[in-house]
Amino acid sequence: MNIKLTGFDTLISKLGRIIDIDKDIVNNVADKCVEIANSEYVTIKPNIGKENISENVSRVFSEASGLSFEEYGTGTRGQQTEHPNLPQSGVPITGNWQYNYPSNFKKLNKQGGIYWTYKKEDGTFVSSIGQKSGQQMYNTSIKIQKEIPTIVQNILKRKLEDVWFHTIYNRIS
Repeated sequence: MNIKLTGFDTLISKLGRIIDIDKDIVNNVADKCVEIANSEYVTIKPNIGKENISENVSRVFSEASGLSFEEYGTGTRGQQTEHPNLPQSGVPITGNWQYNYPSNFKKLNKQGGIYWTYKKEDGTFVSSIGQKSGQQMYNTSIKIQKEIPTIVQNILKRKLEDVWFHTIYNRIS
């Protein structure tokens, strides 16, 4: 008995156009992450980019001096706006992220609040109770999770339209 699957070879070649969809999704998601992260930073403009780790894995990064302080905040002000995903290891001096770690530079005011004084680039001295947590990359991760279904849908639509177009085109020609 002979079995012939009409159009099977054509179907396999059409599916080949869809195979790279995972790469397209990863690249598009990473590109959107970079776009979102760039819009999140207000006070500083770090170098934000993506790195392709493998065909199906990309890493989005941000690089700038003091970027951890922007993300997580410092001192009393940072503690009041605590970051939901603080580092638990790898932080110099303290190991984990601490808003008011012991330091000779810190002082107590009359109300018992912690502050410190530092010298700005222009040579003036200022007092600070810290800076609030900006949560730029954290916010980027939340926003991209909401964008992923639309990104996947658009890529699938584009790929399927491409397969459909080539099917119709091949029938006509």
